[in-house]
Amino acid sequence: MVGKIFRIVCYVALAAVAGSIVALVAATAFGGCTQSGESVACTSSLAQHAANGANIVLLTTVFTGLPMLLALGGVFFLARAGIRSVLQR
Repeated sequence: MVGKIFRIVCYVALAAVAGSIVALVAATAFGGCTQSGESVACTSSLAQHAANGANIVLLTTVFTGLPMLLALGGVFFLARAGIRSVLQR
């Protein structure tokens, strides 16, 4: 039971970290955003909100490390599930 909950938490952390990286790259590429240090300045308000949210997640990941450790756990569980599915064929 606890293992399943931990696996779900790891998958959610992986999705959050990967999603924030994709959102920040998309906002920079398509939203007219420029990044200077820790802040992001965008031309549209939607891109600004997306970049700010992604920046919060990424800075929390970098400075605390906890989301990154959980995301690495998600990568481990995902790889293990993929290997098991391939070997069962």
